Amino acid sequence: MSNIHPRQAAIGGALSVVLIANLFLFMPFTLYVGNSSELTVSFGAIFNVYLALVVLLVGVLALVAMLLPRSPYLVFLSLIATASILLWIQGNLLVWDYGLLDGRSIDWAADASRGWLEIGIWVSALVLAVVANRRLKQHIIRAALAVFFLQATVFAYNWMKYAPEKLASPDAQNVADVLSKIHQFSSKKNV
Repeated sequence: MSNIHPRQAAIGGALSVVLIANLFLFMPFTLYVGNSSELTVSFGAIFNVYLALVVLLVGVLALVAMLLPRSPYLVFLSLIATASILLWIQGNLLVWDYGLLDGRSIDWAADASRGWLEIGIWVSALVLAVVANRRLKQHIIRAALAVFFLQATVFAYNWMKYAPEKLASPDAQNVADVLSKIHQFSSKKNV
């Protein structure tokens, strides 16, 4: 029996795209669109900086999937899918209001319970993905794909909506305006 499984590499690589796109495309793009007036570089230029890392990570995860025996491979898929869902939850649901970001320091000790809650969510979900792999694997993967397609739809909508004005390289006047205001804080709310 061969220790190399090309089909596993294809499936593992495809599922790793779900994880990596969340981390390196969807989250940064959301932050970019919301803060593009503060930035002096286009999203394409930012994405090009870490494109090689994205390709490398997908390749490494596909290689790991290809080399794993069947049982650990199935757990590996569950973990990738679970991590994809958890990244989405972390970036969209576990966004805490730390108040106005006006230059004053944040009292992290007052919000320590939030960190413990997040750690509990991550650990519980990852342990559940391993322990209940046989029963939940298909559901976890479907949920990860559903979240991926939801994010891809939102990404495509925002790309079409903001591409002409916010995603192009900024002009020199815009850069000068941004740099003159870069040390000012919001007068309302940052979360």
